[in-house]
Amino acid sequence: MSNQQHHSPDSTISKTASITPAKIDWQTDDAGHTVPVSRQFGDVYFSKADGLAEAHHVFIGHNHLPQRFANLYVSSHEQQQKIFVIAELGFGTGLNFFATWLLWRQIRKPHLNQMSNDKAIFQLPRLHFISFEKHPLTHTDLTQALQDWQNSQPNLAPLISEFLANYPPLVAGCHRINFVNDALTLDLWLGDAADNLPMLHVGQPHHLNQQASGQIHAWYLDGFAPACNQSLWSDEIFAQIQRLSAPNATLATFSCAGVVKRSLASIGFDVTKVKGFGRKREMLTAKLATSGIQSADVQSHHVSNTPPSSTPPSSTPPSITPKSVLVIGAGIAGLMSAWALANRGITITLMDKTAPLSGASGNPRAVLAPRMTALTQVDKHLHSMSYLYGVRFYQQITTPSTAPIFEQTGVIDTLANANPKQPKQIDDYPDDFAMMIHQQTVKKTGMVTDMANMAKCRHLSMIDLPFAYFPKAGLVNPKALAKHVLAHPLITYQTACVTSMTQTKTGIKVNVQNKQSLNTDAVVICTAYESCLLHQQIFDYRKIRGQVSWFTPTANQWQYLPKIPVKYGGYCTPFTDLPNDVLSQKSSKKAKQKPNTQTLFLLGASFVRNDTATDLRPQEHKDNLNKLINALADTGMAFTDSESISTSIDWQGRASIRAQTPDYHPVVGRIDDQVDKPVNANTDISRIWTMSGMGSKGFAFAPLCAELLADMMTNAIPPMPTQLMAKLSPNRVRLQTPLND
Repeated sequence: MSNQQHHSPDSTISKTASITPAKIDWQTDDAGHTVPVSRQFGDVYFSKADGLAEAHHVFIGHNHLPQRFANLYVSSHEQQQKIFVIAELGFGTGLNFFATWLLWRQIRKPHLNQMSNDKAIFQLPRLHFISFEKHPLTHTDLTQALQDWQNSQPNLAPLISEFLANYPPLVAGCHRINFVNDALTLDLWLGDAADNLPMLHVGQPHHLNQQASGQIHAWYLDGFAPACNQSLWSDEIFAQIQRLSAPNATLATFSCAGVVKRSLASIGFDVTKVKGFGRKREMLTAKLATSGIQSADVQSHHVSNTPPSSTPPSSTPPSITPKSVLVIGAGIAGLMSAWALANRGITITLMDKTAPLSGASGNPRAVLAPRMTALTQVDKHLHSMSYLYGVRFYQQITTPSTAPIFEQTGVIDTLANANPKQPKQIDDYPDDFAMMIHQQTVKKTGMVTDMANMAKCRHLSMIDLPFAYFPKAGLVNPKALAKHVLAHPLITYQTACVTSMTQTKTGIKVNVQNKQSLNTDAVVICTAYESCLLHQQIFDYRKIRGQVSWFTPTANQWQYLPKIPVKYGGYCTPFTDLPNDVLSQKSSKKAKQKPNTQTLFLLGASFVRNDTATDLRPQEHKDNLNKLINALADTGMAFTDSESISTSIDWQGRASIRAQTPDYHPVVGRIDDQVDKPVNANTDISRIWTMSGMGSKGFAFAPLCAELLADMMTNAIPPMPTQLMAKLSPNRVRLQTPLND
């Protein structure tokens, strides 16, 4: 082992924030491989002998994952999709995750080859990997730490590259990354595990008289050694392991410390010492005892020295999951609900009384940018976490086509100075999430280079400094998104009007106007402000009329207009019109030639309460334009007074109605019609759900909220803390009082 060591320049600088990035030193072993070492804890991230082999020996082998993964594919009388859940304490460089992902992919591949159609692929087993990390590596350090593995392990290289492309900004909270092609979900919780583990939601039982149970089938305890990092081995952590573990859960850890043995035994695990990896003589493996939790006054805490049974435990039987779901409403809420459920192997009928995107979700473009909060609150701030997930989601599903689903343009927000505290709040964030652009920042040569892509404005004076800039933000193309969703093999779209529904012993009977009734296992209501018409327990939302305006700028006008989206009291953005881009169900053929395009300029949006008319109004076109000119003074040079109030501008536009809740949070969850029934009633819980009340933030909220909805409907662990889930509940206190306006 060489004693060569150097500091990472990237990890020596950190912002004052709730997440402190890992401080990394680098050592070079005798074979020339780079080994990261934590400066905070004085310990290596993985074995200097062979980190990948260590992951296989300690965690994969001693949790019996090869056989347990294979067992998921054994046919059974229950034809529901199976899910296996792994939880890890200490994500580190992600090496355990990559080794597990590769094994999962290898076991999955032959079964993929046997699938006769695309529908069957989505009904194969899924893997959910949940990992916790208090001091995550920066993207630069993580890239360096994984470089040797990318170079030496060809099978790992594409996995590492895909992960790094989706690695989140280092802010606290749960960052979900879905790898749909591998039926794999990673939930990376950044922050103290002692704070985050209690936030994991244990799924609701199918009957009111059933008890909820844990859902994690295997644990990787891979924090730094107890002598270095006592907090990750505390009684509070082990109590959460007990709460979240499924029956017959297994656990493996490199540690053989007495405190670990005693703690595991005290929460009901049978603990076994086995041979460690490399120079480490022993390690621990454990299985949750079927007899339940040991009494707290047991003093012996027996630890077996014999290996566990050769028959590895399987995952728990799958929870009762709907096989078919009717999603009513094909706006952004309905589209995302259908997508998330279909990716879990559920057959979806998506129904709308008019057409997809006919309501508030049908504007030419949607600006995806965050609404900021103090960094210390970001992990429980729906808009921030939804924005981060939305960026990853829209980027992942964007494929080369004539109509990209997402364009990462960056977005400017001029309202940062409206709240005196906000510039400081934004300065606290990592720059890849948000940054304040000050006069001194503009003068820096390097920043000006970055800003060439950011502002693309001839005159930066057009926008008063300072302003906020969100580098990962951009534009969503709703039509392209809908086209992609409707092409999913498990989603069928119908134009029809639902008149009523009734829950039966086996599902929901849905009555459809002028059509035969249909039966389905569950229903999701996504009809915005009309949702309450389908179920009286859904809140009667505030109705907000919004009109957007767009036009084709002349060459003279174009030189004075921003070239990327800008938010102020309204918003503006250029966008490219693709005349041949129309909604087409199940269409996957690419256009033979690129259609003619033109650049238009979009302005939004009016805000009129309690007005449900959707006619186009010249006054609202004028108001949208005046908001732009008042916010960005130089843009006024593009228009004469007469043009702003006359028909000189060839306005196009659309008006729609947004559904808004009193607390500005959407409504996501089960419609609870059992409120007045005894707790022990042996009655099926309601099969009717809703995702609605998105206001004007549907394209930000919907992707993450749909993941929450799908996880609740399939009894999986959601990517959201329980406090935030409570803020979205259809039964929350704030929705018990009707609006008075």
